[in-house]
Amino acid sequence: MNKSLAALKAKNTLASLDIVIPTYNDSHLLERCIDSILNQSIAPNIIFVIDDGSKNNEAEKVSKLKKFSNLTIKFYKIKNGGPSRARNFGFSQSTSKHILFLDADDCLEVGAIESYNEKISLLKNTSFGIFGRIEFNDKNCRRRTPQIYFNKIDKNQIGRKNLFEVHISSIMFVRSFFEEVDGFNESLTHNEDFDLILRLMKRGEFESLPNITLRKNFRDGSQSNKDYVYSYYGVRKFLLIAQEKNLLSEDEIIVRNKENLLSYGKNVFLNFEFKAAKEIFNNAFANIGPKNLKEYACFILSKVL
Repeated sequence: MNKSLAALKAKNTLASLDIVIPTYNDSHLLERCIDSILNQSIAPNIIFVIDDGSKNNEAEKVSKLKKFSNLTIKFYKIKNGGPSRARNFGFSQSTSKHILFLDADDCLEVGAIESYNEKISLLKNTSFGIFGRIEFNDKNCRRRTPQIYFNKIDKNQIGRKNLFEVHISSIMFVRSFFEEVDGFNESLTHNEDFDLILRLMKRGEFESLPNITLRKNFRDGSQSNKDYVYSYYGVRKFLLIAQEKNLLSEDEIIVRNKENLLSYGKNVFLNFEFKAAKEIFNNAFANIGPKNLKEYACFILSKVL
């Protein structure tokens, strides 16, 4: 380990940070993710790579690459159970006071850990974490989220573009708060990040950074027919839990149920299942009418199909 990195690693013990990275059949992306950690001016205490039952052992090979020898990486392979279970398992192996969860296709911005580290000493005992800004990258678009402030946030804005747009990988969590809410809800396949943040917001507040800390890269590939059905029921389950636990307002639950049904119905329609699409569109507008051109188009289709 070179002298500068060794000194910074020693300094980092004050921040006490571990990073957890779940991976599933995406070892080709994992190397780039760990590279982004290697390029930080401050190293984490431990990186936990949790292979969620991949069909090969490539992730372990990446974790043991010689270029990562200056990082402390612990590799575990577990039975496939989804990213939330893998994240919770990684957390259970860690001991640091602060935790950062990255996906294998994420990259930390240069200086991200240093930015988090500088903010840690200013955290109140009521703060559950630090939000960094995100740069989203895909083939057609590159955009950056604005800095968000706890006292200006309405919980109903979570997940809304340019309002309270969050991703788990952009948040450094305080361990004690994460333990208090029992981590990720492993029964959720969608919106598990929203669920976690909403539960944490009932117990504390967050701090935020003006810096970009995460570059979120979107993978190539279109969704299969199975994916949109899976997605509909996954979001539906989150909304049922959010309603039961009063995580979102009743009005917001109605709006999001409509949006979820319309997304589902659109895919059903595109698969030429017109009778089913009509029923789904009718259900979407049962409690609330259309509000924009796209929704009006679905509303008209529900009458003419």
